[in-house]
Amino acid sequence: MANLKSAINKDLKLKEIKPNPNNPRNILESEFVKLIESIKNFPEMLNARPIIIDENNMILGGNMRYRAALELNLKTIPTIQVLDLTEEQKQEVVLRDNVSYGKWDMSKILNFADAET
Repeated sequence: MANLKSAINKDLKLKEIKPNPNNPRNILESEFVKLIESIKNFPEMLNARPIIIDENNMILGGNMRYRAALELNLKTIPTIQVLDLTEEQKQEVVLRDNVSYGKWDMSKILNFADAET
């Protein structure tokens, strides 16, 4: 697993965060609606599972929570900014985060595998 020793916890404005175009997870609309409702009813859960971003504010973990926050018109969101990760380590964080929710986009998983060879 990537070494997350260099990490900074901070709240960021949503407009400062960049969604990850290579996020390998999809979520069914019905599940996304549940996520929005969950955050709406219990926004404190975002403090327990902050968005993980890199040094450029690109999301490594939490793309769906970010999208839900946008839908709810939140202004800021808790983040953990990890620094000094290699591209390989960033990909590892992307793949390991959110393993229990959503659905895998296999074409993007294969792109990660191709990048390693």
